[in-house]
Parts: sequence; C-alpha cells; structure tokens
Amino acid sequence: MEVEHLNLLKGESDAPLAVINGRGRTGKTSLGLRIIDQYQGRVIFFDGKREIVLEGGEYIDREPESLAAFVVTNRAEERWRISYWPGRDLHEEIERLSVFLMELGNVAQTEGKKWPLLLVLDEFAVLKGQGVYVSEAFAELSRIRGKWGFSLLLISHRPRDIPPAYLFDVTHWYTFRQRRPDDLKYIFEFTEADNVDRIRELRRFEYGAWADRPGAVNFKFFDKRDCPIENNSKK
Repeated sequence: MEVEHLNLLKGESDAPLAVINGRGRTGKTSLGLRIIDQYQGRVIFFDGKREIVLEGGEYIDREPESLAAFVVTNRAEERWRISYWPGRDLHEEIERLSVFLMELGNVAQTEGKKWPLLLVLDEFAVLKGQGVYVSEAFAELSRIRGKWGFSLLLISHRPRDIPPAYLFDVTHWYTFRQRRPDDLKYIFEFTEADNVDRIRELRRFEYGAWADRPGAVNFKFFDKRDCPIENNSKK
C-alpha cells in the first residue's frame, strides 16, 4: 500500500534528497526500507554496517568491480535493487562509486535521457567521519544529481550528522525523537519552535515527516504504522 509521504517521487522534484534521523532501535532503518519499497526504480543500498539485503534484490560483498559490472550489465533495466557491503575503506569506496555513477549519468545524458537511480547511504555519520562531505566526488554528485535524475537517501542517528550543505537542499526529512540540546538547536535552524518541541516529545517508533513543501519546514507526525498523530498532542 502506497504511503504518500514516503513516496520520494510524489513531490515536485524528480531528484529528491531525503534524510532520516533516529537513534538505534527507533525504527529509522525500517522506515528507510519502506521508502525503498515504494521507489519503483533502480536502487543501490550502500550498507556500511553490512546487515541489509533488500527484498527481491541481490547483495555484493566487498567487490566494487562486481558492483560496477552488475550496474553496467543491468543499465537498461528500469527496476532493480542491490545491497552493497563495502570493505574497510568506506571513503575510498564511496568516492569510486560516486565517480562511476556520474560517468554512467553522463553516458545517459549524451543519449538524450536521464538515468534515474536511488542511492541509499546508511550510517551517514560513519561515512562522513570528521569531514563536511563524505567525499569530494559524492559532494559533486549530490549538488548536480538533478541532471541525471539521481535521488539520495541519507540515514543517520543525529540531525547534526547531516551538514547544512545537504539539509538546505533536502526535499524529504524524517526524524524520530531527538533530545540532545545541540541536535534540537540544529533542527530549530530549519523549522519552528513548536515542531522542535514536538520532536523532543515523540514516543518510540513515532516520527516527524516533512516532504517537498516550500518555505519553513513544517513537520507532520506519524506512528510506526504511518498513522497521523495530532501535532499538538503532548506525551
């Protein structure tokens, strides 16, 4: 069953950038998998934790050449999904993957078309390390993803894991309960105080969602069944 606010292509952008924030065991990865299920296209799940195999898909373990071969072989297919479990050098692997995907996007562009793809990066903070960007190549891919029709889904524990350079460009933002003062202050830079208060009061498995709306970020709130919660309810 389609859930409108989890459909990344339901809004105005054909190259959305989505973010999910949530502590461990809050449901953030499960929410990410539901978003992936609703994306009817090509999906690469870059899984730094080496845990997820997407339903109906395949997985490749520490073999970037095999990942590249799979993508090239299936380039003409409009729908596939693959989980990639990287080796120890996450930064090198995401750099190589970003360069490779941009090359494929450029090939499609010379053919007069886009090449839609959803790239999912789990545990974004681990990939980012202490830097502002995951890698220079990924930063470029993120900035100009629209010309190829690439979509991005970044999953992390904390809002502060996502640099402002990405959040200012975000089209879909999902967050579970946040209570650290620095995270709440960070959220307040993008939305109103009432939303921040509500995010602080969320129960486990409840989340706020903002999807492709202009102006101030105005969250709506849902439980794990994607049922709406009244925005002014207090827990």
